[in-house]
Amino acid sequence: MLYIKPLKKVKRRGFSLGEVLIIDDTPETFEKNYGNGILVKKYSGAREDDELILLLKYLQEIATVEKVGKIDKRGWRQSIITHY
Repeated sequence: MLYIKPLKKVKRRGFSLGEVLIIDDTPETFEKNYGNGILVKKYSGAREDDELILLLKYLQEIATVEKVGKIDKRGWRQSIITHY
């Protein structure tokens, strides 16, 4: 079953979509708000899975950006691996 996470309810509550991120391992989940999505690898349970550590570093890096929806997040993982 495919579940899409629309952000219209978040917007109706007064939040700016420029400040909201969707983090998921399925790109179709954020197809209605692609600019707000960060695609992560599916968790496999492996001890060496460092996806959440990399994601934390990325989120810290973009924490001061006013409109995160405008950032191209497609290469987020590689930018962190290269940077650290």
